[in-house]
Amino acid sequence: MALILAADDDEVLVAMLQAHLESAGHRVVIANDGPSVTRKARESLPDLMILDLKMPGLSGAATFRALDEEITRKVPVIFISGLPEEKARRQTLLPLWSRGRFLVKPLDFNQLDAMIDELLKSNE
Repeated sequence: MALILAADDDEVLVAMLQAHLESAGHRVVIANDGPSVTRKARESLPDLMILDLKMPGLSGAATFRALDEEITRKVPVIFISGLPEEKARRQTLLPLWSRGRFLVKPLDFNQLDAMIDELLKSNE
């Protein structure tokens, strides 16, 4: 299966994501802040990233922009946030939203699984 980098400052959510993704057969790298995401993404070269939009140190949006200039520019992303999607889009102003998907918290793991499958298949 895929190597997925999952990042959120909520350690309980990250633990749940890790357990869920590993039970589905994926390998998982976790991070709790933006600087850790950038370091771990460069080290592990994930197949997919799940990024919280609001993390300490460097937001998920800023992390995404920084990584877009690096070797991970072709890695699909699922953005997660407690904000509704339209508000998240307005606040982050990400020009590359079309490369990723968005899920609002609390996460629907069935919907997450479907997005992961879709993004990994389209990135083959």
